[in-house]
Amino acid sequence: MLQFGHRSSTLVLRPDLVLCDCPGLVMPSLVHSRAELIVAGILPIDEMRDYLSPIQLVSTDPIYFVFIQIYFLGLSANVIAYII
Repeated sequence: MLQFGHRSSTLVLRPDLVLCDCPGLVMPSLVHSRAELIVAGILPIDEMRDYLSPIQLVSTDPIYFVFIQIYFLGLSANVIAYII
């Protein structure tokens, strides 16, 4: 039995499924780029050096245009074309 303040870093849920409690654990094989890690919130934005890649990633997603409509962002077509 675990006591308060002490915890296991792994928990075997089933023989084929293990839950890992590891702060900072990243599965890089599941993503294609560093920009995806930033957009997903895995990497902090204060360590970001390239800001255009995450912006391009978000702006090419169809949800981006819904986001603009919901929050009434007044971006001109020229700005959107430049970003994309």
